[in-house]
Amino acid sequence: MHALLPQPHVEHALYNTIIGFYQHLPTQEYRVLWVSEPWHPYKSSLHVLTVGSNVMRHISVRMQTLSPPSMEQEHQLLKGLRSKSCCPPSVLHRGSLHWCPYDANEIGGHSTYIIVFDTEAESFRWVSSPTKLCHHRKLFDMNGTLALWGSLTPSLTAMDVWAMQDYVWSFKYRIDVSTLEVSRQLYSTSCKKKKRTPLDSTVQWLNDMVVLNDRELLIMFNSKHVMRCDIDGNFLGMVNIGKRQYCMMLNHCCLKESIIPIPSN
Repeated sequence: MHALLPQPHVEHALYNTIIGFYQHLPTQEYRVLWVSEPWHPYKSSLHVLTVGSNVMRHISVRMQTLSPPSMEQEHQLLKGLRSKSCCPPSVLHRGSLHWCPYDANEIGGHSTYIIVFDTEAESFRWVSSPTKLCHHRKLFDMNGTLALWGSLTPSLTAMDVWAMQDYVWSFKYRIDVSTLEVSRQLYSTSCKKKKRTPLDSTVQWLNDMVVLNDRELLIMFNSKHVMRCDIDGNFLGMVNIGKRQYCMMLNHCCLKESIIPIPSN
């Protein structure tokens, strides 16, 4: 079962984009965070909708700094948060939404910073990420802890995993995927020619990673294969794409059977 949500009523809006979904802890309400971008430059706006309500509330963009952001800075931040090419999806941790921009300079911060939205105060702030991780960084939830993985070099053959405790980063482990050898030859099947073509069995670079549990990871290294390994870098197995599928992606979201009762009318 699903429910339709009203969009922000913004005049001449080009885009209405959901940038966050979270539970507001004081009220236990589930809320949606929207960005609307109209034709007019520097007029992007931020909105909050409580699931189950038809009332969309506009909120101002506030930063925990000495001076409020200018209209241009506000537009730059909101445009970056709604753009998938600039920011991966947010990660909810301890009542705040976190984004790790590919390059925070583009939305008004330092290059390696993370943007945080406090869902109670409804304000933004910047926090630093591990300074060494400057390539292909990504936030994820690691058993209830905010974590970040990234590469030290542009080659993307090794990744470091860091975890945050009270907004202090601690190093967890490093995985060097260039040393992992797949236990058997990989194959891909061409739908047109029905011809099997061998692929290189050496993992040359990484695309994405998710945590299965305290010891196991899934690492994606092309659009058709995901390998399972432990945090010590030991190869545990391979996850292959379905026969009728062309590509696959790792999803960092967890599904729940139901979060709130949805009105039937």
